[in-house]
Amino acid sequence: MTLAYADEATATLLKCPTLSALVRIQSWRVDTSGKIVIRTDSYYRGDRFANVAQLHDVGL
Repeated sequence: MTLAYADEATATLLKCPTLSALVRIQSWRVDTSGKIVIRTDSYYRGDRFANVAQLHDVGL
């Protein structure tokens, strides 16, 4: 997860001002031989994104 800024095209798609802060999440999936079979680049508006993590007691 990284910070990015909206270019004109992305700002239009996300309905936000150009240069708005965005959250960028890259992911990929590999097959059994290690070859990448799916790769995604996802952008989310920074003013509408919340990262929620649930922590579970692991007995530390």
